[in-house]
Amino acid sequence: GGGGGGGGGGGGGGGAGGDAEKERVAAALGGIAAGSMGGLPFDVGQHAAAATPIARATLARLRADVKGAVDAAKGLLATGSAVDRFANLYLKHLGPSDVASIAEEASKLAASSISGVPVDVSKLAAAGLGGAATARAMAALSGIAGELRSLMARDRAAATEAAAAATSTANGLNRDPSAARGMLRLGLNRRSGAWAEATFDDLIEALLCEGGEQVLARVTPGVDEQTAAEALHLAAEALLLT
Repeated sequence: GGGGGGGGGGGGGGGAGGDAEKERVAAALGGIAAGSMGGLPFDVGQHAAAATPIARATLARLRADVKGAVDAAKGLLATGSAVDRFANLYLKHLGPSDVASIAEEASKLAASSISGVPVDVSKLAAAGLGGAATARAMAALSGIAGELRSLMARDRAAATEAAAAATSTANGLNRDPSAARGMLRLGLNRRSGAWAEATFDDLIEALLCEGGEQVLARVTPGVDEQTAAEALHLAAEALLLT
């Protein structure tokens, strides 16, 4: 009977925690909705660089995305789904019971080293500082770190590829065999200094100024505004992956 009462008390604590979490989420959503972009304490739209067409379009899209996300989260909060989705998420092998086991293993090891009380060291040795729970948590964290490093490497490679494609497009480079004569003429004029060559830094500057496509279209003969816009889109993709 006493055990049942204790279990009931635990359930009540969970309910109180759920109410507190619901209040916290509601307050956070209210702050985002009432504030500026993303709940920031300042308005990025007041910056001079925000006056360009690309910047205005980007800010408008971000405002729409933030509003849509807030509205969706409020809908989940009204049904109670938001608390369940966000309050009870833990890394694998690092949930509350796992953390309690890790702490117990660490305290046993500390007690053994300080007071000389014998413990089952064979179960703790494999993990160095803990036992099985510690080993599982360390393996899970190592796996996550490895996946993040792989993701970063893929993003770097994709960014390098996108940047190269952006500069090639901006400079009118074409690998089609039928364009070989035109590419030879382009290369000779570039090496002689007769024609300029757009760099990735030039593309970044074009992204930040009004009419960047028109400016780039004047750098290389044969590159029109549509092609220049494609180069700017590739440059933006490279920046997002950096």
